[in-house]
Amino acid sequence: MQLTYKTDYPNEVHQLAVSVSKHLIILRNGLIKFQQKPIDVGLATLANSPKDHVVHYLIRDHCSGVFYAEVCCSKRLMSLEDFLFRAWSEKAEYEFCGAPECISIPKVVSNYFPRVNELIADYGIQTIEVTSGFQSGAIRDVKTWEHHIRAEINSEEGIKLLSEWTPSVTAEMSAELNGKYSSRSSKIERWKYGITRVRIPPADGWYAGEG
Repeated sequence: MQLTYKTDYPNEVHQLAVSVSKHLIILRNGLIKFQQKPIDVGLATLANSPKDHVVHYLIRDHCSGVFYAEVCCSKRLMSLEDFLFRAWSEKAEYEFCGAPECISIPKVVSNYFPRVNELIADYGIQTIEVTSGFQSGAIRDVKTWEHHIRAEINSEEGIKLLSEWTPSVTAEMSAELNGKYSSRSSKIERWKYGITRVRIPPADGWYAGEG
């Protein structure tokens, strides 16, 4: 029997994914390269890999399916807290914003980035148990996001250097993939017309004004 999961409105539940690419690596000159043969690597085994892998950070709203993503290299992983701050803050390039009421974080991610658990608790966000069925949407979106990067680096005018995949660029790419230029039935439109409450992180950082 296949289980189904339902959320009632946008920003009720977000799904977090941090995924090490098995096909995209970073060369010494900073170029992103596609490697046909997959490399069996994940967060738990990342320290054992001699390659510099592309790492995808993605947050997905469960109700609307809308997502925001960024990339970095495995040799210099970005702060997960900083990623969530940008994902949930207002962005000129992309309407998606706002912290959720609940979040699902895979165990391997919370183990690798233990400080994020404190942030989630301090900001009053509840964590929910991750199951393979519940997390499947985020996994699909990571694959969609990686496919888009592959298409970019393979096109003549595409973005090929990792340093060029800045947060403003990935915000614009996320907007495009989630239907910014599509109809009202797109993911971002479902999010926008269903949202009832948006909680934006403090402009100066998570703990601005404290202490």
